[in-house]
Amino acid sequence: MATRFRKKIRKQRGYRTHGYGRVSGGHRKSGQRGGVGNSGWKGQHWLKTTKYEPKRYGKQGFKRPQKILKEKTTINLLELEEKTKTLLEEGIATKKENKTKIDLRKIGVNKLLGKGKVTQSLEIIVEQVSKTAVKKIEEAGGTVEIIKPTE
Repeated sequence: MATRFRKKIRKQRGYRTHGYGRVSGGHRKSGQRGGVGNSGWKGQHWLKTTKYEPKRYGKQGFKRPQKILKEKTTINLLELEEKTKTLLEEGIATKKENKTKIDLRKIGVNKLLGKGKVTQSLEIIVEQVSKTAVKKIEEAGGTVEIIKPTE
C-alpha cells in the first residue's frame, strides 16, 4: 500500500531543526521531555506530585521569634561635660549647691562611657555605666545611680 504523506523529515529538508526546537536535543527520545514515567519526580517534575505529597517541598517548621533588642545609645563623659550648660537651660538637669543632677534617660541615653575628664561634681541617673566612668565621677566628688531599664 502506498503512503499518502511524505515523512516530516523529507518535507522539512532545509530547516535546521525539522520542527523539534533548538533546546534540549530535539527529537531525542525521552531526553527532550525530562524523562519517562516517574523519572525526575524529586526535581523537575515535582509539580505533578504535590497533590499527593504536599509536605515534601517548601519550608517546614518555624523559626523561633527573636527578642526585640532595645537600641543602645551611649554618651561619653566628654560630651556630657559639654552639654551640661544646655541641659540646665532646657530644664533636664537641675543644680543643687555644687552638684548637678542629670537623668540621662530623659535625653534617651542608655549607657555612660568613661572617655574624657570630669571637672564638676555630677549626680547621674542612668541604666548602664562603665567602670572608668564611675571611677572618674567619684573622683570628682559625684555619684552614679544605676536604675534597671523599664520595658
